[in-house]
Amino acid sequence: MSKKAITFVILSSLFFGAIGTWIWQRYIVPELNTVSFLVRYNLAPKPGPLVINNIQQVRVNEGSDTIAAIQTVQPWTVAVVSDNQIVAGGLVLTSDGLIATTSSVTNQPQLSIKLLDGTVLPGAVFKSADPASNLVFLKVDGSKLSTANFGNPKDLKLSQRIIALSLSLGEFQSLDNVVYVSSEMRNIPYNQVFSTERINRTFTMSSISNVADGAAILSSDGSVEGLYSAANNQIIPADAIQSALNSYFANNNKIVRNLAGFNYEYIPKSLAAIGSQSEGVILRANGKTLAVLPASPAQKAGLQDGDIITAVDNTQINFDNSLEELLGRHKPGDSVSLSVLRAKNKLNLNLVLGSR
Repeated sequence: MSKKAITFVILSSLFFGAIGTWIWQRYIVPELNTVSFLVRYNLAPKPGPLVINNIQQVRVNEGSDTIAAIQTVQPWTVAVVSDNQIVAGGLVLTSDGLIATTSSVTNQPQLSIKLLDGTVLPGAVFKSADPASNLVFLKVDGSKLSTANFGNPKDLKLSQRIIALSLSLGEFQSLDNVVYVSSEMRNIPYNQVFSTERINRTFTMSSISNVADGAAILSSDGSVEGLYSAANNQIIPADAIQSALNSYFANNNKIVRNLAGFNYEYIPKSLAAIGSQSEGVILRANGKTLAVLPASPAQKAGLQDGDIITAVDNTQINFDNSLEELLGRHKPGDSVSLSVLRAKNKLNLNLVLGSR
């Protein structure tokens, strides 16, 4: 084959390859990213983040995956209405009308649930409140309602795009706010005192100024990662909602949480090395609240202010295995083994969890 023929073949391949790539990215990829099935199971091809036109103007790809995610989640998203005003958003948990929302609705009169298609289900009643968060369950008479599909917020990464979604008073209308993960669930701050009676592990968003109370927080694959609570400016993560739901059905329609009864501060590995301490948690007072609450399971187990708990059931406490997560693997009445450092002494204490 002559040099001219080889050159012609190469140039033709480059030309038609470029045309094919442009057609694929410009027309085919956006269409595939509107197919809910492909998006949900992460089978859709990812569009390029930037499109540059012929006059060198740069625009952000409109994000067909975001459109598909919102369309997927909308049937599960509801508005809690009182006196013709939306007081919070919420999620459908069961097909017969169990709704997850926030504690802001508890003092509101005559609650109703509004669905995406404009249907209003009246007579929503309070069923249970989560003692570890601002989560509340309501019940309304419903049938064959679409139920939320939860993701795993522990898999969310820094700067990953997420969406806050809530319904408006108009029919077939939602309000959304595209934001980004600004801290991951595994990020545990130190020099901050936590309570064993609260859900502390969560993730945060880059901007929450325009997010409605009770808005569903979802990832781009259409999975619910949490529920926003304006009361404490925090996200109730999906795993906390799921564990509350499991407890609700296991305890005669009541959300029951473990009771340990102490306050603590994390000692991360880096800080432990500087201060010649051990990685884990140290029991601390929180303002006027004692480190170990009187008559609590912690006090009965013999825990004291300043004790360092390094392990639960021989599992080291660290970023990947938080105290909250390790205790959460148990249920009320379980005996938990704690590895404790008190001054220079190593102790093994048994903590029998109570219930709230």
